[in-house]
Amino acid sequence: PASSAPAAPAPGAARPAPAGPGQSIPLTRMRRIIAERMALSTSTIPQFRVTREVDLTRTLAVREALLPLQVKLSLTDLLIQACALTLVAQPNANASFVPGPTPADAAIQQHDQVNIGLAVALDDGLVVPVVAGADRLSLLGIAREREALVQAARSGKLSPAQLQGGTFTISNLGAYGVDSFDAIINPPEAAILAVGQVVRKPVVTAEGAVEVRPMLSLTLTCDHRVLDGAAAARLLGSLADRLQLADQYRLA
Repeated sequence: PASSAPAAPAPGAARPAPAGPGQSIPLTRMRRIIAERMALSTSTIPQFRVTREVDLTRTLAVREALLPLQVKLSLTDLLIQACALTLVAQPNANASFVPGPTPADAAIQQHDQVNIGLAVALDDGLVVPVVAGADRLSLLGIAREREALVQAARSGKLSPAQLQGGTFTISNLGAYGVDSFDAIINPPEAAILAVGQVVRKPVVTAEGAVEVRPMLSLTLTCDHRVLDGAAAARLLGSLADRLQLADQYRLA
């Protein structure tokens, strides 16, 4: 008997429009660029993720200690410096996969500068301005640069140079009440860090006591062509140690 199932469209045929009422919204230039770059990322980069919870007791104490100085220091500033210093110690993650004309010509390029991209949400999309040379900046320098970049992004005044040269990206959705999430790599970088909100929860200490601590979920997405699972775990572990010990920040 004949099947009542609709025939599959021929290869290359135009996709049918979605059924039902609705409105077709043309893509803005920003939305089109995001769509193109994220499709490129997921279709060409073999991505995997590692996740870890971090105790922020000491890192938040550093931020609190600077409040009397009237410094607008955010958790993101602390994360930027911690990531930058971790990447200096583990340069294999501050890198990009460079395809060649043939597979034998491909290479991994390790960058000699640590430039941290920061995903900034806008009404019609997002941009990723770059804190250039973040490994050489103090916390106060990072805070000033981050604030200037965010203001420029939200006012539409970012220059092309401020959007180029990133070697690692941080995407922080903690302000939106997100506990954890997976981020998509921003090509040609080899990794991106997804940051959730700080949640106070009971934790069993090394001494066996139960204490309520400020905990943060970090998810690192990596390009498997550049980093393997063990290397990603070491990178995330080193970052967690920096945040939990909070004894390696450069304040000024």
